[in-house]
Amino acid sequence: MDGRLLEAVRENTRLKDIRLLVEDEADPYDLMATDSYYKTALQCALEMRNSAVCAYLAGRMLEQGRRLPVVLPPAVVDWARREPWFPTLELALSGGWDSSWSRTTSLTKKSYDALLAWLAAGLKLPETITARILDEAEFWVAVSVRRERELYFDENSRIRPYVEVECPALQGYLRRIDVLTVSHDQGWSSEGVNDSYGGSYTWFDIGVLRGGDGAEVEESLVLQANVGAQRQTRVHYNQIRARDARLAAWMAAVGPGDRLAVVPRALYPGWVNYVECIEMKLWYAHWHV
Repeated sequence: MDGRLLEAVRENTRLKDIRLLVEDEADPYDLMATDSYYKTALQCALEMRNSAVCAYLAGRMLEQGRRLPVVLPPAVVDWARREPWFPTLELALSGGWDSSWSRTTSLTKKSYDALLAWLAAGLKLPETITARILDEAEFWVAVSVRRERELYFDENSRIRPYVEVECPALQGYLRRIDVLTVSHDQGWSSEGVNDSYGGSYTWFDIGVLRGGDGAEVEESLVLQANVGAQRQTRVHYNQIRARDARLAAWMAAVGPGDRLAVVPRALYPGWVNYVECIEMKLWYAHWHV
């Protein structure tokens, strides 16, 4: 999809110029274009806390009858509640915003087994077929981790996870990963970078740990950069699904006992990644009954 609008918001383009991009009758930029993690321009503006751009994009989406493709966690949206355009934003949100983060149904292993047995009996179907039905409906087993501790990471810090969670799924059954990061950088830059992601040298990777203590992170993906040269804390939300070949291959390689890890990173002298909290939740299909 056309990601030009999303990129313009990430670069902190002026509202006047964003309006020109969106309202260009010959070649309008797509309000609903997303990146690999389902992020739209409006979500990006919310995470950057760019009030003027949020108000404009939410209004345009409402005019077009459009909604965000994902349900945002409250931590991303809460700051906007005091803004005069918040009622418009609420109408543009996909099904509202709440602590569930999505319409995916989260189950424990025990509750999944009970539901599977009840549904298979009621439908008079084999459990393997019933399990496929539950998979298509996004009734998945969930595991999660949350850590809240203020730590900082610079270019000399050892590359180590801030959070990690073991994946119980058989290889090929991992369906979704949500990551919420609460962080900021050092708040200044000699390069004149300010309030955009361009030229930001603090970020987060997500990778896989295999083996015991001391194992190195493998197969890392860049997850999220901090807003550059911004001392105020920002909340970012990313949702990983197998929506393209690269992510599908990465998720398919995760097997039972592997640990998914989020790793804070920084590059170059003076750049520091200050981390306050990270939440990670993963869902997997449970066909193997």
